[in-house]
Amino acid sequence: MKREIVRIFLVLIIAIVCASSGSAQDKKDTLYRHNKALNSISLPKNMKWYNTNREFKIDGVFNKIVVIHVWEPGSIFHDESILRANQIQRDRRDVVILTILNSSKKEYGPEAVASIVKAYGINHPVAVANDFTSLMLITNEFPVMVMTLNQGERMAEYAGKSCGNKVQEVLEKMTQLGSGELLNVTDIKTQINLPAVATTGIFLQPNTLEASDKEQLFFVADALHNRVLMMDVSGAVSETIGSGVQGYRDGTFGNCQLNYPTGLAVDNENRQLYISEPLNHTVRRVDLKTGEVKTILGNGVQAMEFPTVIDSTSSSISYPTDITFFNGTLLITMSGWNQIWEYSPTTKQAKVKIGSGLKTTFDGSFQEASFDVPQRITYDGNGNCYVFDAGSQSLRFISDGRVTTIVDAQTPMPSSTLGIPTVGDFTCSGLKLYVSDSDRNRILVLEDDKWKVQAGNIEPGDVDGKGKKARFYCPSGIDMSNGQLLVVDGFNNAIKEVRLKKGKSKKLELKNLEALFLNYEAYTEGDRVYLPAVEIGEGTNNIYIQFDFKGKYGIYSDGRNEVFLESNNFNRIISGSPARGFMEVEIDQDESNQYIDLQLYLTVKEKSTGIVLFRPVLLVVPFDYVEGSKKEHDIKWVPFD
Repeated sequence: MKREIVRIFLVLIIAIVCASSGSAQDKKDTLYRHNKALNSISLPKNMKWYNTNREFKIDGVFNKIVVIHVWEPGSIFHDESILRANQIQRDRRDVVILTILNSSKKEYGPEAVASIVKAYGINHPVAVANDFTSLMLITNEFPVMVMTLNQGERMAEYAGKSCGNKVQEVLEKMTQLGSGELLNVTDIKTQINLPAVATTGIFLQPNTLEASDKEQLFFVADALHNRVLMMDVSGAVSETIGSGVQGYRDGTFGNCQLNYPTGLAVDNENRQLYISEPLNHTVRRVDLKTGEVKTILGNGVQAMEFPTVIDSTSSSISYPTDITFFNGTLLITMSGWNQIWEYSPTTKQAKVKIGSGLKTTFDGSFQEASFDVPQRITYDGNGNCYVFDAGSQSLRFISDGRVTTIVDAQTPMPSSTLGIPTVGDFTCSGLKLYVSDSDRNRILVLEDDKWKVQAGNIEPGDVDGKGKKARFYCPSGIDMSNGQLLVVDGFNNAIKEVRLKKGKSKKLELKNLEALFLNYEAYTEGDRVYLPAVEIGEGTNNIYIQFDFKGKYGIYSDGRNEVFLESNNFNRIISGSPARGFMEVEIDQDESNQYIDLQLYLTVKEKSTGIVLFRPVLLVVPFDYVEGSKKEHDIKWVPFD
């Protein structure tokens, strides 16, 4: 009876929140979705579960919000939704995220799932399914998140771009209405249950590569580490752009903050690098001479309007996924608006270059043509551009004021054995277009309207070799460097060189990587504190955190200088000033979460007013598994400085 009363209250809270969220159209859609099915839905049958030690059933999870997340790797909107799902699961104990990989278009075996979980840092259970009948999805658009309660009662459903943001907004409003006292915050114990996948731990979802022959450098966007690596042609890291902390802050190489960088373009003449960040909704300029990183377009907020011309950083933009230089200007794939925009470094203005803004695939003039989530763009040096539409999986050609589709479901490649490529990235050399086909683990080349395989085969792997004997695993970023192809081999966490004359593919030996996880200081963001990263070895590790309280705050209790910290993660707290906390952690080599969360509760007294405050703080300690690392770790934190 009590459980049923709690359920009714929670249903009412969710109904109120959904009815008050978003625009008028959003309200209509959400109310419809809420009212449509208070009957139970169930998970697809016969699913293989990963990242957990047991099969999940919705009716076995009481008084928690269960978010069913149907997803597949690919477009920026899918990447955004999985990152948001990870964040929700990390931040909320009253929510269970269940991610279901959509395998209706592609099969995912155990090793593929393991690689995906590790690459995206997924911190919750994952299953694979190709039949979603039992979910009764209202939309056919992916990704989709369905909020349910107890016996699978559908509360709300959100699909497409920003679906994770909308779910998070609903959860926050529920908390404001008092749902926290009703929801179950007991942890559901799970453990990683994945086949071993070899990884260096160096990259985390690297997705773009841009070479500069003039500088004898190339740049790799290490997306989920929120940074860009500058490397010389031998494979040695010379600079790291970005602190590694997810955020939006201009500054120097070491202290600026990036958020999932996906597009790179080099201005050799002025020694500048441009970075597009779709999840920050910005384009940054990196001065390679001074080390300054500065926003040149966007303001960190997603645009809700649909403009045709904007001024620099005074206006918002929407999901800039890729950039390329074209006749002295930057062309930008603006995925949120389904258009190609043009930015002038001289006037500091951006305007629509190509596309009506309709989310569909239509060939025609620059004004008539339309795109479906344009995600990649490259310039061929001859006045033409290529664009990859992630939504329709189509390759488009831009020339002489018109947009033409080269390859899509209706216009496949001449050879049926090649299929339709999933373009991780592409680059041009003369009259040739080189394409990294991510889903089929190979490099393709288009010349004289004819396609052929340059390197790799459909079977995934990590093998150096000639032509089709080489093996890649989800290749993404690709560019020409000194007459050879450089390829980011995504799930192999590697950079490979493809020698075009001999046809051989070989992995580069990467150097100067040992300090990459130790290059930023503790950073406070609201009540979340990111501490310096540590290298941790397998087995039991002892972590000591010293709390040195300075600034305007003192730590008091009954007139004594003490700090009280409560956490299940801490074995022992040493009071006094400075206070010292001790934590014993058991680390598994296959641990997918590359951080440790510490929830602390501090009692503080502000010296100027005498007011005693009770403040929760979530400490995040990033780590990297490195075999043979020391087992004792000392970290110093100066809070509220």
